[in-house]
Amino acid sequence: MFDKLNASSGLVVIDNKVDNTAPWNFWATEIVTRGYTIISISPGMQEDFEALQQLAGSIGFLDKEAFSFIERTDGYFPIGYSFIGKENRDRCEIFNYWHRFRAEHEQYPFSRSEFYSRIASYEAQVATYGQNIIDEIRKRYGYAPEIQTRDDSYLQFNHYREELRLGNHRYLQSKHEDGHLITVIKPNAPGLVVFQGDKECLVDLAKDQALVIAGSLLTQLSEGEIQPVYHAVLNLTLPTARASVVYNVNILSDVISSFKRGREIKMYNFANERHLEFGHAPYVVNRI
Repeated sequence: MFDKLNASSGLVVIDNKVDNTAPWNFWATEIVTRGYTIISISPGMQEDFEALQQLAGSIGFLDKEAFSFIERTDGYFPIGYSFIGKENRDRCEIFNYWHRFRAEHEQYPFSRSEFYSRIASYEAQVATYGQNIIDEIRKRYGYAPEIQTRDDSYLQFNHYREELRLGNHRYLQSKHEDGHLITVIKPNAPGLVVFQGDKECLVDLAKDQALVIAGSLLTQLSEGEIQPVYHAVLNLTLPTARASVVYNVNILSDVISSFKRGREIKMYNFANERHLEFGHAPYVVNRI
């Protein structure tokens, strides 16, 4: 049975204005020691996620076609474009949002839609979680250099339309690790499983909770101490369409030193290798 964590003895409320009371160190410690933790998310994030589920089915084909930038893993993806192993294509619609590309987005009418506004609002809030948790992990190792994540990270909204998940497939997404520093996952229904050894463990999340898991970029930085968490999504019968919003936290530096011995890691190359495994185009980053 999955060991469900409670972030503290009471509810932790986090919003855009007040986030210093959150148990960042506790959550970071759980990730370092066992690879995952369950966090409390803000009321604003809950509201945005609920709205996104209602709005997802109302986006027209032409808007999706116009707001698709697969060359930079941004915007709407064609169904089945992303895969985990070439025989296992994602059975969902995917929308990716990068804060880095917001200025480019403003050229398109879709950027003024309510769906886009909710996506941007959720990203602005969850980016605080990603940065603060990485900061606490860094401090735990006594690692002085700052790791700024927002420009290298992106939000992913997955919408599993009913016809996309019909069939006898056991998984909507098969077993994989995400290839990021950490991933913040908020699903709307049961089905997310993590693997502890060979054991498949169903994750039970409340409305105000999300799961944070370690990825292989963090494995590199910690010199193997923090192992990536493998996970999957079961194809369960649900009363409503399955949806999830996922924040992929990255650092895409050409070279970065590891936490303990200062070993040089060619992080962009390593991250890009993982990224390409999902059928994506190479990461687009700012070179200064």
